[in-house]
Amino acid sequence: MPHSPAREGQFSVTVTKPGFDTLHVGPFTDEWSARGFAHALAHGIRGTGAPQGTTADITAHDPSLPHLCLPAAEPAALARQMHSELDQPGPAGFPDLFTRLVAHRGWENAARAWLHARAHLTSADQNG
Repeated sequence: MPHSPAREGQFSVTVTKPGFDTLHVGPFTDEWSARGFAHALAHGIRGTGAPQGTTADITAHDPSLPHLCLPAAEPAALARQMHSELDQPGPAGFPDLFTRLVAHRGWENAARAWLHARAHLTSADQNG
């Protein structure tokens, strides 16, 4: 099946959780990155705390809406995100930072990045 041409602009992934607030993740600079993230999120939903019926759809980025940011690329910045994001367990907190990291980078790369960031957090705590 041929792929439709990519649209231009910035995109978000809109996460609709029945019984909870709708969330937006992004911005993504290209449609294919947003599609990959939404696909990974939708197919990795089981066991992550997402309520039944949760969907992840690609939408045009609307900067007037609040967004969960994408996980940072650098360990120090990811460590700051880990420290600053509120930990809300269960459906209210879905998708948490680690779930977004897995959806964005894949399981192995996400696990490696998480461990590097945790080490950075630990060394910062010891030095500060």
